[in-house]
Amino acid sequence: MHAHAAVRSVPTQFATARRVTDATKKRGVERSVVPLRRANVVVPRASADAKPPAVDYKSDEFTIPDAPIKDLVPTGAWKVIDGGVCAPKGFKAAAFKAKLRKSGKNQADCCLIVADKPAVVGGVFTKNRVAAAPVQYCREVLAKPDKRTVRAVLANAGQANAATGVLGMEDAVRSAATVAEALGCDADDVLLQSTGVIGKRIKMDELAGAVPTLAGNLKSTKEAAYAAATAICTTDLVRKTLAVEVDLGGGGLLGGRKARVGGMGKGSGMIHPNMATMLGVVTCDANVEPECWSAMVKRAAKNSFNQISVDGDTSTNDCVIGLASGAAGGGAVAAGAPQAEKL
Repeated sequence: MHAHAAVRSVPTQFATARRVTDATKKRGVERSVVPLRRANVVVPRASADAKPPAVDYKSDEFTIPDAPIKDLVPTGAWKVIDGGVCAPKGFKAAAFKAKLRKSGKNQADCCLIVADKPAVVGGVFTKNRVAAAPVQYCREVLAKPDKRTVRAVLANAGQANAATGVLGMEDAVRSAATVAEALGCDADDVLLQSTGVIGKRIKMDELAGAVPTLAGNLKSTKEAAYAAATAICTTDLVRKTLAVEVDLGGGGLLGGRKARVGGMGKGSGMIHPNMATMLGVVTCDANVEPECWSAMVKRAAKNSFNQISVDGDTSTNDCVIGLASGAAGGGAVAAGAPQAEKL
């Protein structure tokens, strides 16, 4: 292997050789083609001297009005807090305007949610017979028998990368590999979400070029979390993000054991079970057994997103990913335990 390249694992189903055709040359992919060898993808290593530009998450491209979600939260054994997906311990977020949107409007269009350490993962995906490349990729990754944790979720707006065939899948593989190289993890520790125009491949030069900036601007602040929630919006008029804290009990004289859950989502049209047309990322800092967490994510989606219908259309890209960092500490929450019921 050359010194300037790094190899990360990718799902073997998608590790097929790529032939450059006249059509791909028109997109300029001959010069940016990702060589796929067996179950590995080779991506150029970023220059050690390259320093990504700093991002101000209070600037206009990261801000749209908030949905009044806080006013809709029912009363219960929890309290609403600030921070979105960064409210739980062990998570950081980043967003960037990579100019992926055809409209050219001044709004961020890609984001990265990263766990400091491998986080237990659960996922729920569209049941549409036509599933976008990122959905297929995530399903393949999570179907691995021993796959219980991931590190990151990369999401983009502008192009859905749906109905894009083999080339669209290769774009998904390259996206995951590029993030993996930036974070120093395996490609199957990165999950993907895309939203936008169906039938359009991702602008890979722009997205791949944005990854170092995303990785270099990861923050655990509420501003970073809200910027990420802004980046995934398409026709949404408001961004949707929320975080709550719940007392799981079992704290004795020192008080209850607390855990936080944060989330962000997008969706406006094409809303119909299963699921609402949407991308969603949920973070949690409770220490939860993998099987228990996966079941929680599925049950939560069934009791919320799958209860909504606007226009009777189920999208190709529907995807909710839940990550539990365990950073709040304590023994692992198991299915059927009192802490699991409260969580």
